[in-house]
Amino acid sequence: FSNTVRASGVGIQVRQAEGTAYRQRVIANVVAAATPLQGGETKHNVSLPYQADALNAAFPELTARLLEDQPTPRLPDALMREQATYPGWVETSRPGAHVSPILLHTLEATWP
Repeated sequence: FSNTVRASGVGIQVRQAEGTAYRQRVIANVVAAATPLQGGETKHNVSLPYQADALNAAFPELTARLLEDQPTPRLPDALMREQATYPGWVETSRPGAHVSPILLHTLEATWP
């Protein structure tokens, strides 16, 4: 959940293993790809066509860049409470990745 993906092929693909007893859910992502989502239970995702021009978007601005012409739904409060139980989740009321300042600093330090 809460990812931003830009891919020229498949954005997010979930393959269900035979006999798996748990649900595989894909929730609250922004996916710009030729085939945005395949498999799994999907809810509250924003699926967009692949956007090659987004290659020029800076990492922390990618989600906003992909959504600039899209109405983006607000995530339900119950879903936000559920996501908040996961360690390291950064609260956001909209789909897609929200980069924490600490992670952004780490990424910028290793960026070529």
